[in-house]
Amino acid sequence: MTMSTRAHPSGASEIAPLGERMGHLQIVRAGLVVVIMTTATFMSDVVGAAAADLMLVSAAFLLLSATVEAVRRMGGRRGLLVVGGMLLVDGAYLAWVMYQTGGTQSPLRFLVYIHVIAVTLLASYRTGLKIALWHSLMYFAVFYAQAARILAPVEPQAETGRLPDSSVFNIIALWLVALVTTLFSSVNERELRRRKRDVEALAEMAEHLEEA
Repeated sequence: MTMSTRAHPSGASEIAPLGERMGHLQIVRAGLVVVIMTTATFMSDVVGAAAADLMLVSAAFLLLSATVEAVRRMGGRRGLLVVGGMLLVDGAYLAWVMYQTGGTQSPLRFLVYIHVIAVTLLASYRTGLKIALWHSLMYFAVFYAQAARILAPVEPQAETGRLPDSSVFNIIALWLVALVTTLFSSVNERELRRRKRDVEALAEMAEHLEEA
């Protein structure tokens, strides 16, 4: 998955440096892991016997994300490909966490909304929509893997193979969050770029006047 950015020699077209935005995304990942590990530690009734696995996989995920960030810093713009792959890993990790904590009815499913909002605001609104689609695919994949007995069922509805109405509502809510965030992000981005062009035009005019 690639980021929606335009290459300019000077990098002047970026509203905020891409590296800075990706650093903020790393902070978001750390926050997600903290919430998940806290849940595994203090809410054993939610995760049950999977608490140890949850903490182990979360620690491995955090280590992987830190490694990817280090690669991105060394790789420059080519590191964006690595970052895009890490966004897919984020979705798979959160899908696994949801499966371990109740499947489609997991009390931690709000973390998916936070991830979509963060990616939309920090990467681009196009990338945010792609990530929302990826989360939706992971959502269906985990549920029907339970129905097919590929994964051990953790929710009664999985035995029937019919997605419960509440889960359909959760998916609709996810897309509403993604679309609304995308709308506001695109409007805000266009306005910021317009103001930036105005400032650049004024600076260019001042330079011409000074030369004259």
